[in-house]
Amino acid sequence: MKTSTVLASMLAGAAACALATAPALASPSIHVTGVSNHPLHFKTNTTARAPHLASTFTSTVNITGSVSSSFSGLLYAYTWYTQTSGGKCVQPKKQKQKYKKVKNGTVVPGSTTSTNPCGTGNFKYFGPIYTAGNPGRSSFKGTLTAKNFYGYHLILKENVSLNVT
Repeated sequence: MKTSTVLASMLAGAAACALATAPALASPSIHVTGVSNHPLHFKTNTTARAPHLASTFTSTVNITGSVSSSFSGLLYAYTWYTQTSGGKCVQPKKQKQKYKKVKNGTVVPGSTTSTNPCGTGNFKYFGPIYTAGNPGRSSFKGTLTAKNFYGYHLILKENVSLNVT
């Protein structure tokens, strides 16, 4: 079966937005968007592979950056969403986040509220509350999942690598 990948990423100042869609999936187009107040590099080295009529959509993003050893806070945040034919943005009612394999620091699930990509209201964005450890390399892995969103199981995998100064 044929697979398809469409991925765009943008990092402008302190805001980051990553969109991932798989045109092989039937309507609606499903996206992931993010926000960040920190100078991080989002590399959407993503292969959003989904055979036609698949019920699971997985995307991976690699995130690199630097933080000070005194840093503690929400590092970045994402949410899954789709846009209705009427131009309204809709996000899944339930999204779950997990973080593991933390080296040099601590990570717990966090969230923030911000304007949605359609400009029609606010969304809840999910991401890691990171507390830096000792100077040196730090890394962790995370996932953001949404089940049964317009019939699809959505998984965003995060690979984070930080330089703690």
